[in-house]
Amino acid sequence: MISTVLIFNTSFYIDHADVEAWGRWTAERLLPEVEKAVGAVKVELFEVVSAESEESRVFSVQWRCDEEQLARVDDVLAELLKECITVIGVSATHFSSIMRRI
Repeated sequence: MISTVLIFNTSFYIDHADVEAWGRWTAERLLPEVEKAVGAVKVELFEVVSAESEESRVFSVQWRCDEEQLARVDDVLAELLKECITVIGVSATHFSSIMRRI
């Protein structure tokens, strides 16, 4: 049976002043912790350019995984996203979605 490839997407709205700190946190905590919990899955980072604002920038982090890996990504992200708010501040907001290619 072929497993379905799912995309776990988390979008971050980050104040311009906090972009560097968010980038460090992403490289030093977010990506390594997800990889430790899930294993090597394809991850891509994007900046959303269609949603530019004077106050913030929008970034998308996407993990391509199967259903089992998706559950582990979801579990580990719950704590990491709380940490993001603690490290970056309440101005950092995020939302997650799960996508499937059709």
